Amino acid sequence: MTNEVNEHEAISVMIRATPSSPIIPQQPRAIATRARVLEIVETIVARDGADHVTTTRVAAEAGTAVGTIYRYFENRNAMLLDAYDAIVLRLVSCCQAALDELPASMPIAQAASELLNIYLEASEKLPAHAALLAEMRRIRPFENGHPRESTELAETVISPFLQRFAPGTENSAIRLRIIGTILVTMVDLYLVTSDPLERATVRTELEAHLQLMLCRLK
Repeated sequence: MTNEVNEHEAISVMIRATPSSPIIPQQPRAIATRARVLEIVETIVARDGADHVTTTRVAAEAGTAVGTIYRYFENRNAMLLDAYDAIVLRLVSCCQAALDELPASMPIAQAASELLNIYLEASEKLPAHAALLAEMRRIRPFENGHPRESTELAETVISPFLQRFAPGTENSAIRLRIIGTILVTMVDLYLVTSDPLERATVRTELEAHLQLMLCRLK
């Protein structure tokens, strides 16, 4: 009987110790807590590097329990990925706002260059962006699935851009995805390139490929 009791107690402890699947917060306080955690992850990455991000440290700086972290994130990698995705959403929102400000009479080539410059400048103002981008590529390899930022960019920036500056062109989902993939891949390469000369080369090629894609619009 004693052995049976001990076995049941052990199973009970294992069940309690097994973290449940992360939840999507619905209440304002929970949403704020999760957002605060992502802000702390971004701050640590910008200040000390991604290697210094741990659930224990994030929980300590957030003033919460480690168990709270696991309520919203499966593990450390999930925190890094979500922090990167949060940055992407901010950049996309920045581009959406900038697109609304561009004069509709502006030539499409000039408008595209303006929008690209705005995206790059906004990216470079985020100290953690390049490091989080590198972590994202490590955790979420390209061959394992199309990065979601290219889809986000295609749907929320590229599509409305073409509707405004190139009405009547073919804007199929696959074509938008191709454009988004090329732009995101080259922008990412630009952001993670540290050598100034190589960075300038990538920037030149990025602009050239952007203009080439515009010339191919039908």
